[in-house]
Parts: sequence; structure tokens; C-alpha cells
Amino acid sequence: MEFIKLYNAIDVHAGGQPIRIFTGGIPHLTGNTQMKKQSEFIRHHDHIRRLLLSEPRGHNAMTGCLLTPPVTEDGAFGVWFMSNNGYEALNAHGIIGVVTAQLETGQYPFTEMLIETSIGMINASAQYIDGKVKEVSFDNVPSYVVEEAVLISHHDREVKLDIAYGGAFFAIVDISSLGELTICEEHMPELLSCGRSIMNSLAAMRAINHPLYPDMAGVHGVVFTDWSQQEDGIIRNFTVYANGLFDRSPCGAGVCALMAFMFQRGELHVNQQKTYIGIIGSSLLGRVSAETTVASYPAIVPQISGNAHIMGFMSFVVDPADPLKEGFLLR
Repeated sequence: MEFIKLYNAIDVHAGGQPIRIFTGGIPHLTGNTQMKKQSEFIRHHDHIRRLLLSEPRGHNAMTGCLLTPPVTEDGAFGVWFMSNNGYEALNAHGIIGVVTAQLETGQYPFTEMLIETSIGMINASAQYIDGKVKEVSFDNVPSYVVEEAVLISHHDREVKLDIAYGGAFFAIVDISSLGELTICEEHMPELLSCGRSIMNSLAAMRAINHPLYPDMAGVHGVVFTDWSQQEDGIIRNFTVYANGLFDRSPCGAGVCALMAFMFQRGELHVNQQKTYIGIIGSSLLGRVSAETTVASYPAIVPQISGNAHIMGFMSFVVDPADPLKEGFLLR
């Protein structure tokens, strides 16, 4: 028996959303920033992303991340994220999963840490009791509203949405504008179809770029929010991405975008905390840590809290005789 590659990973989920943490078999990356390391990986090693995340080793909804040594004196470690759609600057459930895995496997000894990402430092902490991480909290990147009350057409209906940034750009849609839909499994086909339509319409209408990171462009997902289902301090949402992907968890980056939108409307205040619940019932806590600015945009620093669970320690091999060794995707 002959294998030409061996890769190791830890599989974790946070709120039902999977994350595969690459831990072995990755070539050395020479960049002196996490952005440069990520760019080198994309240019020369993207086949590893496809191999480990797509079928038959993974699936359409699988996300992944790569741990790297820190490049700064204060950094605990570096991490950046990817999916079957490509690469992500930040992934909230990934941060929660990585911190959990690092502590529970003994790879990092401290419960307070600065994590290097391709768009800056993330300050994270964990409640670690008797060998188990109970909760991870982190301050996300500054989040802000890009544009309010954008009108698009969807199936002969005019839909109003707002665009905000929470680590990626999201369109925020009040689900009541779509008729009788609610956030439930029964209505998922309609929500997925609507999410794809909205993203296609926005891509055709305008370019959206981060003022400090010009390469960060375009709407990453659509956050459907059902304001009619709100209870005291509880908000339900469902996030749809490109190519029919969707978030099982409440989507941490989408929640941060939603928090920025609510703060701008005066519905959320500094130090106020709410619970955000996704389509399968899993939850995240979101709190506004502070006000700030991003270029000329008023912004907030959102804090996200949640938990994750290790599911397995994986070893993947590549059989040179396997005709599907590079992986495939059925969407």
C-alpha cells in the first residue's frame, strides 16, 4: 500500500457549524505577516483546501482553518479560514473552535490570548474548568453599517435591505418583507433561493469594499432576521452564503454585522447583551464592547461568546491510484 500524502486535522463544531482545523502535513509558509502566509498558501497550496474540505473527505458545508506560528511578539498563534467557496478573513465559529481545541488538547496553556488573523489581532479568552472549555469570548473586528435601505427586486417584490460589515459584508433582510416566510426548516428552500437571488442582484448593482482592506470586497452572505419572533433579549436569524451554503449556527460575523445595524438604529447600546439563535436552535451571545470608527464610518467593537466541541482527530491520506483523490463537490 502506497500513500503520497498524509494530513492531520481536528474536527470541531460550534453551534452545529463544522470546522476542520489543519494540524499536520501543511508545507512551511515563509510570509512575515498572516496575510502574506495566506496569500502564499492560496497561490501554491490551494489544492490542500479542496482536498480536505470537499467530498469525499468533507462536504459542501465544511469549513476549515490553518494554524500557523505567530509573526508578532504578542501573538499566541496565527489562524485563517477557508470554505468550499474560497477564503475568509474571519470566521467567528472558527475562532471559538480553535480556542477550544488549542486548550483542550494542551497546545496552548493560557486562557487569555491574542490571535493573529489576516486582518488583525483578535483578543480572545476562555472559561476553562477541569479540562473543558465552557465558553469562548472574543472581541471581533470593528463592525459598521455600509448602507441602509437598499432596494432590490425579488420575484416581482421590492425588498429593502441594509448592508453592514462584521468581519465580512452582509445584507440584512427583515424576513417579513418576503411574505409568509419564517426562520424554520420548512422554509429553508425558499430562504436559500431568496438569499442567492439577493446576492446576485447586489453583485450586479454595486461594488462594496472595505476602506482599510481594499481586497475585502463583495457581500459574503444574507442575514435573514425575523423581528416578529423576538423575545426579551433574543433575536432569531438565518444566514445564507453563495452556492447554496448556509450557516447552522447563528453566524458570528453575521451577528456582528446585525449588531452594528441595531446599534446605528438605537436598538442596541454599549455593554448591552443579546442572545442570537440560529435555525437549529444553537445560540451565541453578542455584546457591544465599545464605540469606534472605521475610516469615516461610525462603528462598534462587538464581543461574541459561544462554545464548541471536539468531534474527532483525523488522519487523511492520498492514494495515488484514487481517481477522485483531489476531491469533488456536488452542490
